[in-house]
Amino acid sequence: MTEYVSTTPGLYPLPDWAKDDLSDLKGHQKHDLISGDEGEEITGAYEEAREEVIEVQQDAGLDRIVEGQLRWDDMLAHPLAVADAVETRGIVRYYDNNNFYREPVVQDDLEPTGDIATELEATAELIDGDDLQAVLPGPYSLADLATDEQYGDDAAFLGAIAEFLEGEVDAFPAHETLFLLEPSLVENAPADG
Repeated sequence: MTEYVSTTPGLYPLPDWAKDDLSDLKGHQKHDLISGDEGEEITGAYEEAREEVIEVQQDAGLDRIVEGQLRWDDMLAHPLAVADAVETRGIVRYYDNNNFYREPVVQDDLEPTGDIATELEATAELIDGDDLQAVLPGPYSLADLATDEQYGDDAAFLGAIAEFLEGEVDAFPAHETLFLLEPSLVENAPADG
């Protein structure tokens, strides 16, 4: 018998009130992007918004609850954007649509930050026994969208991204599923071989 599990791929939009509050608190410029060292007011707004999106999922009866990725300034690059070895540069269009991200440029050896694990730990405390689902960009998509100024070889860069993400996952609290977002497998599929 097939078992169905209801969930979402994460990436919830910020509630309107949170957009307004965070706009007032942090602005809209590059220097206002999430870096992992936000102040208490900004952190508090994100925590309140997280509680709201968790409640929406629980009210809908979802089997797996996601954190919502509310602090992510874009849909995929966040894990790199908060890493010390990465500089974020100009705005780049995702694939061929109307979504954009700040180009993550890897300039040194990647080390896990624990940033996403911290968000998941806060979520685990709020879900009251429901199953947690972690969400990450997949290594292929993250390597495809980032710029390498450290490793010098596509295979080495992909391997470094995969190890970086593995280190992030190792720090996660207990979770039922890990959902990897890999749009580059469709938009820029790897060559045979």
